[in-house]
Amino acid sequence: MYIDERSNKLFEEIIRNPDITNKKLQEKFGLTRRQVDYSFSKINDWLGKKGEPLIQKVQGHYRLPADLSLINNFSKGDKDISLYIPSKEERVYLIILMILTRDEEISLPGLADKLEVSKNTILNDLNLIKEIIEDMDVTFEYTRETGYHFIGEEWNKRVLIIKSIHNIIRSHGGESLLQEFMDISDEVVKIIHNKILEIEEKLNLKFTDIDLSILPYSLQGILKRIKKQKLIHQNFSIEYRELSDTREFEAVSIFLEDSFKDVPRSEKMYLTLQLLTSKALNAGTLTGEELPRLKQALEEMLTAFENKAMINLYEKDLLLEKLFVHFKPAYYRIKYNLTTNYEALEKFNEEFSTIHYFVLQSLEPLEDFLKCLIPEEEMIFITLFISSHIVNHNEHNNLNSKVKAVVVCPNGLTVSKLMEKSLISLFPEMFFYTAMSIREFYQFSEEYDIIFSATPLQTDKPLLLVNQVMDEDEKKKLRQRLIQMELLGADSRNQFTDILNTIKKHSKILDEENLIKDLQTILNAPVESTHLNPKRSVDTLQKDLDRLLTSETIQQVDEADDWQTALELAAQPLLKNGSIDQGYIEAIKEDFPQVKDYIVLSNNIAIPHAEIERGSNKLGMSLLHIRQGITNWDGSKLKFIVVLSAVDKHQHLAALLQLSELSEDKEVMESLQNCSTPTEVHQCISRFLDNKVLRSLSQSNF
Repeated sequence: MYIDERSNKLFEEIIRNPDITNKKLQEKFGLTRRQVDYSFSKINDWLGKKGEPLIQKVQGHYRLPADLSLINNFSKGDKDISLYIPSKEERVYLIILMILTRDEEISLPGLADKLEVSKNTILNDLNLIKEIIEDMDVTFEYTRETGYHFIGEEWNKRVLIIKSIHNIIRSHGGESLLQEFMDISDEVVKIIHNKILEIEEKLNLKFTDIDLSILPYSLQGILKRIKKQKLIHQNFSIEYRELSDTREFEAVSIFLEDSFKDVPRSEKMYLTLQLLTSKALNAGTLTGEELPRLKQALEEMLTAFENKAMINLYEKDLLLEKLFVHFKPAYYRIKYNLTTNYEALEKFNEEFSTIHYFVLQSLEPLEDFLKCLIPEEEMIFITLFISSHIVNHNEHNNLNSKVKAVVVCPNGLTVSKLMEKSLISLFPEMFFYTAMSIREFYQFSEEYDIIFSATPLQTDKPLLLVNQVMDEDEKKKLRQRLIQMELLGADSRNQFTDILNTIKKHSKILDEENLIKDLQTILNAPVESTHLNPKRSVDTLQKDLDRLLTSETIQQVDEADDWQTALELAAQPLLKNGSIDQGYIEAIKEDFPQVKDYIVLSNNIAIPHAEIERGSNKLGMSLLHIRQGITNWDGSKLKFIVVLSAVDKHQHLAALLQLSELSEDKEVMESLQNCSTPTEVHQCISRFLDNKVLRSLSQSNF
């Protein structure tokens, strides 16, 4: 008895998100209600044969049994692939791997026999291969002499191999499928795995759990190509010396020392690049003229981010070192178009759009160094580093908590640290150990009470599967589950009763049961990290900026003698309402003796600011409209100055983002210049924000 791919995915989804509805499962996986119900009947058959309690369907929801041993059984699964029928997508990638890694001729009857489907099914699968390779400069053909084969550069064929391995490894019995269809024995996999562990030990590297699973197959696939003399011939656009003195190159030498001593230099370089681009937790040391320039470009990028986001990053040197370690392998990923797999970050843009916006505005120094545009997934990683760093300085972990938690994530340092920070913010009552890999978890000896994991584990302790990046609904439901498990302390359990008793003193309750449910929904919700969460109420979305820039903090004058005079005048409303001290005004005048380009948004609005400790008392903004303008940094006329007073690294970001977007709107800027009173200026800003919210709601069906 096996669980097919669809049932497998649905089963894992309800373990991660027990309250998900049948309808949402249909939407998420593109299935009909009948297909979802059929899959769960198969899951229950599987559970029943194992003597496990069954999943119940109640009012459109699938209810998991309270016994958490279900998760452990799920993690072990049934890996007998002789009882498993691959899905269409899986078949396609298995066909690709057979063609590119096996020695024998691959024909239509052979594929139909191997995959146990009809010839017509295989022909449909082959058409899908053509879609997959459409943008890869590879063609797919058949001849009587050679069977099915790919035509194109060897580099692109290997990208196709690695892409296929990434897709199959996640399947039910993925490694067994790879071994069978790539014709790799379990013994060979173990040998390569041990070689990788030897490389870790000798060179002080640390590969992630995911890399340890994938590398044996990707490296063996490449070696099969080399053995058949299918070699890399193209120019790498990289000097041999840039790689030959790296620890990864030494690692390749260790890997090849026994059976592949005569591998050409170009192939050693290629294998080195494959190790370089693995998501290592402690990347190797590179030397060469470009490294200092890379570090300088990263530092300039962080400085640009500080200027754009009006943030002074604490421990900036530490953040720079982390980015530098990350970008040594990322440099080759970007420059040489190597395969990456960042599916875990697919929800990223929703949760971190504000910080991501300012990152995008700050990439020019890095792109100038790389001499190419940075791919979106690499931009996302930069934002993850910066977001995690900011969160790290705005949360407190309760070391004395009675409940101790472990966070397990197989996807490397960046994602695991962000997952850890998200959980710390969600459960301030708990103590969290530093996030760890699967290997580290099984070697962990400290006492703990619960595990939050991105992947199933074999353990006797309470285990909750969570997504590496959770949306707000998932966070709220996760917190509710912990309270139901009575792991958050008496205060969390008793607060509903206390509030209910208070309400009873002053009013008549018509429906006590539903009132408690509503209170639970509100009080169990996680504390929102508003600086990283765009899914706020419409009111909050609208008023981040216009509740700071009010008629009382907006001024208009016909002219100002010079920049310094304008600064003094622009800051007066903040001085008057206590947002700043006089020292803050002196600080911005000292820091900006003249207009600097990096504080002017779209060449329309200057935003001078100083460090918090130099006289900032509370969050505030004031706007000065100079009708005739003053001289801008480039000689043009500057008519708007906004003085910003920040109190931490995040509260001002949403308003700053809105102000940035406002400055880019030519029509709105013209309207602002024509306003005759501060009230009209405020109304113009409010209309812009109202329209922005309406557009956002329309696009997202909010």
